[in-house]
Amino acid sequence: GENRGVRIINTQGIDQQWNITAGITGSENESFCIRDSTANVNTFTMAKSTGHANFSGNVELNDTGQLQLGTGNDVQIYHNNSHFFADNNKGNSYLRNTSSGDIIIRNSGGGDIQFDNEFAGNMLFNTSNVERMRIRSNGAVGIGIDNATNSNIKLRVVGNLANEWTAEVKSTNTTGQAYGLVVNTLTSAGVYNLGCYTHTGNGFFVKNNGTVGIGLG
Repeated sequence: GENRGVRIINTQGIDQQWNITAGITGSENESFCIRDSTANVNTFTMAKSTGHANFSGNVELNDTGQLQLGTGNDVQIYHNNSHFFADNNKGNSYLRNTSSGDIIIRNSGGGDIQFDNEFAGNMLFNTSNVERMRIRSNGAVGIGIDNATNSNIKLRVVGNLANEWTAEVKSTNTTGQAYGLVVNTLTSAGVYNLGCYTHTGNGFFVKNNGTVGIGLG
């Protein structure tokens, strides 16, 4: 006949509760184990005192299965046969490295890396726990944040270092023409193509027709 190990069969209906209990006393009864006697390893161990579970091999879930965390299944980690998901429906989500190593997001199989805020919120980038760059929901980018965090200027660079330029555009090309900065607008756009302003007013400007004004409105 068919060779079998130990079978535990429920014959009392679906409401029957099974209790598999580690020993009550004794140093040898501190955990529940499923052991591979041929390989001489515990394939599954659950500690009686902590409830911690240890697997000696992989834990495999089908595409319909989820790893659910939290009392109310606040987090679900799963694969739906097409894509991987880690869903959190309570509080913030943190990808946190508590060691001295780096956090590396790498795409090794082709395609893009996409950061997608589906709602009308900003994307903030911090270093030293201070905001350094912000992309607003309308696409405006602010580098070096001041009190004008809601500026609609598409690219705004703010600096506060003494004896330093706020921004630099530099080409290191040595094989041909090295272009620095191009400021271009459509012919149907506004009057001004390029402007430089000081705290007292206009420094200079260049109109679309090539007119250059210095200290003029």
